[in-house]
Amino acid sequence: MLTGLLLKYLLYHLSTIQEYLWAIGSQAGATDMQNFTSVGLDQIGTNDNLSDSLFHNHTYYITLRAINGAGLTTTIQCPGKVSLPHKVCSLTRQQC
Repeated sequence: MLTGLLLKYLLYHLSTIQEYLWAIGSQAGATDMQNFTSVGLDQIGTNDNLSDSLFHNHTYYITLRAINGAGLTTTIQCPGKVSLPHKVCSLTRQQC
């Protein structure tokens, strides 16, 4: 009985997500804009260092990775893509 409970406990804790990571690329699956970056167990990630790297009418792709307690990873490429429809302005409020 104890072995069965221990096995269930271990399987549960090893299979739960321990960390989420995300990357940004100029092509599906690429990480040329941002390498995989951990957000821990949060489900939101931000990158404030891309203002000089983002361009009008370009498409950018997000890839997500989850790692479970056993160290197994699952990587998915978001089915959608992020397009910037307007010119990106810097935070200094310069004319666009």
